[in-house]
Amino acid sequence: MAPEYDKTITFASMPVARLVLVSFFVLCVIFQSRAAPSLTVKTYETTSDSLQLTKSLVRDWIKTRIAVAKLQKKMKANAADYDDVVHAFFAKRETLLKSRGWQVSVFDAAKERINAAISAMETADDLAESKADYEEEITDIKSNKYFTDQQKQKMIDGMRMEREQRKIRYIKPTKPDWPAVRPYRSALQQLTQWYDGNIPNPPEVE
Repeated sequence: MAPEYDKTITFASMPVARLVLVSFFVLCVIFQSRAAPSLTVKTYETTSDSLQLTKSLVRDWIKTRIAVAKLQKKMKANAADYDDVVHAFFAKRETLLKSRGWQVSVFDAAKERINAAISAMETADDLAESKADYEEEITDIKSNKYFTDQQKQKMIDGMRMEREQRKIRYIKPTKPDWPAVRPYRSALQQLTQWYDGNIPNPPEVE
């Protein structure tokens, strides 16, 4: 049995030399925790808050998502074999994820991050494709004879703000994940199409 520590001991009751050593040790621990580089473990057994998206993680996520989808489709086709197919699926899903090195919460967090990055890329594409029309509308407003200068500026400011808000709300927060997700953008789109039943085969990811 581990000994019980004296809860009455405080820093104030420690000898000065010992207090200095303890303080130095605490400072070293704090410094090391702040200075230590962020590492992505291959098993992805990390918290969702500290998840770092990398190309290999996204690739492994796609492969695992395909495996989970195949399991889901198989169990759905044989639902009569289970007392509670939904409960059974989630139990088997957790086992499958763990066998591939994933915690359920981290796998789900990766899905949210990947989907957010894809959505933001589509928003960026839309902004780029609509830029010419946007600039043409600005020109039309400026040349309109029926609006006052104040009205024109208010309309232009509103249009600019709408585009900026889309950048701030969707693009900027996801930008750090783009390098990891972009190479698999086509595969992720194919994955969605296959999962929805629109194409016969899932993507092949090496």
